[in-house]
Amino acid sequence: MMRLAGKAGVTVATTAENGLVEVQNYLGMMMTSLGVKTIGTLGSYGSLPGHLYDLDGAQSDARALVDAAYPHVTGERAVTTDEYPGEVFAIMKHKIEAAGESVLAGDLEYRVRAGYLECSCFADVLEKKQASS
Repeated sequence: MMRLAGKAGVTVATTAENGLVEVQNYLGMMMTSLGVKTIGTLGSYGSLPGHLYDLDGAQSDARALVDAAYPHVTGERAVTTDEYPGEVFAIMKHKIEAAGESVLAGDLEYRVRAGYLECSCFADVLEKKQASS
């Protein structure tokens, strides 16, 4: 649960036809389940490897994404929370509490050691992570 809390991340995907939004949403959901705050997405359509339909647009979007990510990489900007990671945290915490000892021992040990089961919300997790670093 939230092993990467406090980290910023981006999703990058390409598709030949449709499904780009769905792939990006899925990648964002998986990152959020690990505690990563998605700060941007990059998606483009292409027909063959190395061939994008809108290369100039993809390059422009990539530059904008780098500009958005850079302050997080340098530590100038801290990751903040919003409603979505908070909801994911609440759901995962409830599932872990309901599962009890049937949770994988290593996962439960990590969560106990990190103090995440004591947290009431994702913002508490971020505070713990920032205090320990």
